Amino acid sequence: MSSILPSGAFFAALRQACLAAGRGLQEGSKPPLLLFSLVMALGAAGFWLVVFLVWHAEVWQLSQTLAHGLLGSSDPAQAATATPVKDWAVMWAHGLQLGSWLLSSFMVVAAFFVLFLLTMQLMLELFLMSLAQRKCLVHYPSLQLGLKPHTGFSLWTTLKLWGVLVLGLPLLVIPGLGPILFLALVAYVGTRSLVNDALEGVATLQERTELVREQRWAILFLGLMMQAAFLIPLAGLMLASVMGASVCHLMMASLVEMRKRQIMVHT
Repeated sequence: MSSILPSGAFFAALRQACLAAGRGLQEGSKPPLLLFSLVMALGAAGFWLVVFLVWHAEVWQLSQTLAHGLLGSSDPAQAATATPVKDWAVMWAHGLQLGSWLLSSFMVVAAFFVLFLLTMQLMLELFLMSLAQRKCLVHYPSLQLGLKPHTGFSLWTTLKLWGVLVLGLPLLVIPGLGPILFLALVAYVGTRSLVNDALEGVATLQERTELVREQRWAILFLGLMMQAAFLIPLAGLMLASVMGASVCHLMMASLVEMRKRQIMVHT
């Protein structure tokens, strides 16, 4: 994603992402992918809900400590008994207290959803992608499983991607554009980490590398679409199956087209 897209390439990548998302929605809304996704989502949400309820005091205390560290703290009662009493000091203390409570609440909710999404991403990569791959391969008769798997390469790629995401955390403290860039990074990494699973046993390492280079913008757009879909109520319950199937369709269709181009060049 190092270069700026020309308008033609931009719309081509966006079109590919939209087509893949449409096919992924159609495939991911069918059993058993949908059922698998529902079980995963309910299991992940239930697990973290229990964790947050059991350790609610510790979680709240940690969030308040972080909020006080960011905003500072002041006791309204102490400000009211100070001599001389300053109305603005009392109001400021009340404002800090309210801001600290709001920020703490936001941190707790954000932490829950981040942990939920990370758990879903992990289960998607470990369990659901192989099923999504088999279901999507039916639509691409020219593609067959059978190539040597490269599990070590896939694992190393995933670790590098998530390492990049961790290094991108400082973007969150940059006002304005920083959080937007971080969300774009999350969208890309979350989708890109599924590419190897979608192509495992179907494409060679060289083909994977070339496909990622060609489709990096489509991968980003697809990731942004999946993030936007998560904002729709209850959409998160089926997001794993739709996302897995969408990545499979994007990469498999691209692989078919790439092989066709190669055949035409050699003939």
